[in-house]
Amino acid sequence: MMKQISRISNTRESNRVSDADPVTDLRHAIDAVDDQIVSLLGERNQLTQRVLAIKFQRGLPLHSLERERQIVTRVRWLAIQQGMESEFITRVFKVILRQFAKPGD
Repeated sequence: MMKQISRISNTRESNRVSDADPVTDLRHAIDAVDDQIVSLLGERNQLTQRVLAIKFQRGLPLHSLERERQIVTRVRWLAIQQGMESEFITRVFKVILRQFAKPGD
């Protein structure tokens, strides 16, 4: 965590745009990231709904444990590359996968 804060701080120092409170600036940056996360989750949901519709039309099973395992393995690796805890990202993605696996949501 401190490594990430230091990296953000160093980036902020090298890209200083204003003399405003650095905490406020960082909170605005966090808000922008949150906006992107929500937007990307919306996009993911739309794509998932399209996949579910195709599977339904073809009479295929809507849920694939193998695909879920592939996703979790891939995002765990990505999390580690970003210096994040892999267990945390696993929990996050299991919630995402459960939520978006529902047709029509």
